[in-house]
Amino acid sequence: MNCNICGRPAEPLFTTRVLGRHEVTYHRCGRCGFIQTDEPFWLAEAYKDAINIYDVWAVSRPIHDCEMVVRLIDRCFAGTGLPFLDFGGGHGIFTRRMRDKGYPFLRSDTYTPNLYARCFDVTDYPRESRFALIACFEVFEHLPDPIKELRALFELADTVVFSTNIAPAGLKKEGDWNYFSPYHGQHVSFYTVAALEELAAATGSRLYTDRLDHHLLTRANLRLTQAQFVGIASGHPSNRLRRLLQKAGNALLRLSRPRSQWKPRESLTFADFNRVCEITKKEPGFPENKPGVMD
Repeated sequence: MNCNICGRPAEPLFTTRVLGRHEVTYHRCGRCGFIQTDEPFWLAEAYKDAINIYDVWAVSRPIHDCEMVVRLIDRCFAGTGLPFLDFGGGHGIFTRRMRDKGYPFLRSDTYTPNLYARCFDVTDYPRESRFALIACFEVFEHLPDPIKELRALFELADTVVFSTNIAPAGLKKEGDWNYFSPYHGQHVSFYTVAALEELAAATGSRLYTDRLDHHLLTRANLRLTQAQFVGIASGHPSNRLRRLLQKAGNALLRLSRPRSQWKPRESLTFADFNRVCEITKKEPGFPENKPGVMD
């Protein structure tokens, strides 16, 4: 099998059961490190429930990502007369939130019904054929042919901002990284920074990345440095004073409470995830006290 990104040979990494019944081999490229499954013949089965039961971040993730995209648009796309597109937008939470903030996003998703941004789906605006920016969060790991899909997106916009977790070094088996997620079968492509660089070269675009989980590919001449993108992805420095004031306010609030109530509540996200795994008799190995992604 050849790599779906750079075309070089991809060697078997491990074999596991996808959806609990399909024997599937995962392959890693010896050049760019991209990991891909066998040809994903099981996707129709996997997408019978498009928002899989394990995605306990389905609400918190778009809320977090919209803050990042606000910072990006305000810096690089202020004054554009074009709308924005949320590709793979799920139930429309991100689109609804962005529109609430005044950013004219439309939603697009092949597999998931639009619940929260109805009347603002791309199908409701058939004349819109170009967008200033496409947001594409937690979609790239679902794409069997990333180059083909990205080229199609570049037909609609010159810039795509997206999230997907960067594969850590030293992966040897399924249990080494929960992002493989063979129990729901929807993740079929896994990226390294080198793989994203190859993806940029194949599509004539420039890569910006925080080297963790947020990235941007563009054919436009953005006035943006890599360091500035990392700041946008992680939280703009201008928010530091606000965070300090929040901490001071929280400290004063704690002083007004009984000492027994000083300890802040812990997020239930990972505990809920483990509960879902327990109910479905899966063991992906998330500890209940692991810090939440959005903490």
